[in-house]
Amino acid sequence: MKGWKETKKRFVNPYNFVPLDGRCERHPAEYYREGERLTGYIECSLTTLTPLIIPNTSNDKALHTPETQIKQSYSFYSYTNLEEVKDEAALKAFHEPVIPGSELRGVIRSVYEAAFKGCLSTADVGRPLYRRAMRPKEPGILRKVEGKWMIELCERYRLSISPAGSEKGKISRKTYDQWEEGKEVSIKLKGSRVLEIRSGHVTNDGFQPGYLHKGEAFPTKKSESVFVPKRDEDHNKTLIPVQDDEITRLNEVLSQYADVKLNRHIGKRHTDKRHTGYAAYRKVFDEFQKTSGQGRLLVYYSTYKLGETEQATYLTPAMISREVYRKTVGDLLKANGEYQPCTDRNHVCPACGLFGMTGKEPKSSLGSRIRFSDAEYVPNDFEGSSRNMYQSILLPELGEPKPGAVEFYTMPPVKMDSGYKIWTYDDVLESSKDIRPLDSHEPRLRGRKFYWHHLPKSGETNSGLSPSDGNAAMQKIVRAIKKNNSFQFRIYFDQVTKKELAQLYWALTMGGGNKYAHKIGHGKPLGYGSARIKPESLRIRRIDPESGERSLSLFDSSELNDHMPKRSEAMKQLQLMADFESPVSGSVSYPKVVVREGTDKINDGASHQWFKANMSSDNKFCKVLPTVEQEIEGKQAVHLFEVCKKNSGSKPK
Repeated sequence: MKGWKETKKRFVNPYNFVPLDGRCERHPAEYYREGERLTGYIECSLTTLTPLIIPNTSNDKALHTPETQIKQSYSFYSYTNLEEVKDEAALKAFHEPVIPGSELRGVIRSVYEAAFKGCLSTADVGRPLYRRAMRPKEPGILRKVEGKWMIELCERYRLSISPAGSEKGKISRKTYDQWEEGKEVSIKLKGSRVLEIRSGHVTNDGFQPGYLHKGEAFPTKKSESVFVPKRDEDHNKTLIPVQDDEITRLNEVLSQYADVKLNRHIGKRHTDKRHTGYAAYRKVFDEFQKTSGQGRLLVYYSTYKLGETEQATYLTPAMISREVYRKTVGDLLKANGEYQPCTDRNHVCPACGLFGMTGKEPKSSLGSRIRFSDAEYVPNDFEGSSRNMYQSILLPELGEPKPGAVEFYTMPPVKMDSGYKIWTYDDVLESSKDIRPLDSHEPRLRGRKFYWHHLPKSGETNSGLSPSDGNAAMQKIVRAIKKNNSFQFRIYFDQVTKKELAQLYWALTMGGGNKYAHKIGHGKPLGYGSARIKPESLRIRRIDPESGERSLSLFDSSELNDHMPKRSEAMKQLQLMADFESPVSGSVSYPKVVVREGTDKINDGASHQWFKANMSSDNKFCKVLPTVEQEIEGKQAVHLFEVCKKNSGSKPK
């Protein structure tokens, strides 16, 4: 049996959060145009501090050779459309690198929003939040009773089936494959196991009625479940109510399992991990919905108290499954200071007031008053040799953000002396089966995600460009700009106030010379994309009131100091995370489990195993993400877990 124990090896998660600073500040668009306004541009330089990766996506085979096993490879971004280039040598030739202005704009806007109470403009407010929950659920049958959704409580019994190519089991593989999900059967029992099973309803010889729940099929599967309805003392069905939105969320769970972007095992052949996305179960569910709940659907569920009434929640196709939560990203942003994206020019945050925004209704949008040019490369030598600027990197598989990991994305809603009660965006697990719904103001979001600066580790730069352990289909060969290379770009501004210009200047420098840096492009969690932006000059357009003649004159940026707002808590946190020589830089690593020689498989060390190990056997999170200050000070550090062989599936202490 596999277990975990906590090591003494500290790690710093690649990202942390700058807190949402009070409430989002919003005003009519005209508010940001009051007083003296300036027009001009800022001349900026950008210097790479670690390799920079911005792929030219016009050709996903640009760096391929006949022996390349990786499916995707990209040159660095340039104005060359590589889709039209067919010659292999021409594909790999030097192409003048460019950093798109849109890339720079996004980076600076995110800092501006965080520092000056701007909205989260790129947040997908309708995005459902979900997580694979390890808490086991109860078996039941979803029905409509007198027009209302109900769960009929059941007992679950284990049915032994024959794996593919085997004749072992209480039911042959051929028969199992022919029987449909939810089929009515009759069974004889021995303890919690099915001793004998027959099709249909059998009333003699000690058989009792039940329903076959097949779940997700795979070749080596050895057991399934039979649900047997519970009866009370008067032999009546035992029912608990279900809210309508629970059916909607079950639909979302099934949709996520069928999404190839979220379920990487769909369609895989010749592997024990291949997955159909619950295709057979989905078919039954769709038919169940078409008939408005006529018939039955076998589900697993949890319960919670709504007033004095017990309710069923988190309907899923499996005992251990993904859960989709009631609260969306938009709900959480609204409850945590109204930081949802702006949608109306009459009610815009400082960032949207300067950078612009797209409204929902006609004439509700707001144009931008700043424009970022593309950043052009400044050659290191007169030939512009690619030898001194490019390196090829095998970029390992990188996952999408996992906001379902509440122990990292939110603050604990319940304080404890030891560990933290397991919570979700909707509830707290008070005991193994006791769920307490969270109030609307809970949980508290940690804030906006930013990445620590650190140097890429040697294992993260595969100079041999051969597939490392992992999924080769998800890996990429990329051409990166080496560190210590420079670019130049301009930021044009039109009719901005001195306060806005001062804030934009701060977002570029984060308040200090050569100490701070931004993160740009791909591979940020691995240390790539650290770059220092320096405003070289600031020019203002002047118009002679008598002659109407226009001119550009240098503007002393120190004049903006009086227009800077007081240094906020968010600005302090940004500076801590933007420090390129941060004391935590040597410890940055994704969560993982240390795999000792002799333990099971390479997947035992995967990042998701850390989160599994972090859930103790007594329904607690062992660790939560430290704050930025705690990381800097080394307080409440989190550590790696080690996977080991144990006689029981014990969890970390």
